[in-house]
Order: sequence, then structure tokens, then C-alpha cells
Amino acid sequence: MAETIQFHCPACATTLSLPVEMAALRGPCPACGREIIAPDPATGNGAHEAPEEVAPTLPEPHAAVVAGPA
Repeated sequence: MAETIQFHCPACATTLSLPVEMAALRGPCPACGREIIAPDPATGNGAHEAPEEVAPTLPEPHAAVVAGPA
């Protein structure tokens, strides 16, 4: 039988179980749909909600600089 990790979803507290090979991976909780990161027993990191991905912001386009008399 494959080794599993049992933990609670940090968002809704539902008990979840994953194969140990999925330690530290990101995915949705099947109960609440929130993005979580599975615990990693090898490093001691517990399960936690995944940070929201923020789309990179592009700089505002600059107005064309018109050369005037110097």
C-alpha cells in the first residue's frame, strides 16, 4: 500500500489524504475549491493556502518626448 499524508484543508478543515509523492504540491481542495499547498513531511512544512497569483502589471506607456529648442 502506498504511503499517504493525511491533513486538514487550511481553508475548510476537511480531512484530506494524498499519496506522499504529492507532498508540497499545489492544487484545489476537493471540498471547498480553494487553492492549497499540501504539507511536506520531509521539510516539516504544514498545509497552507496557496498565495493568490498576481498578474504582472505592465508599465504605463510613456508619452512621446518631443524635442524642443535647446
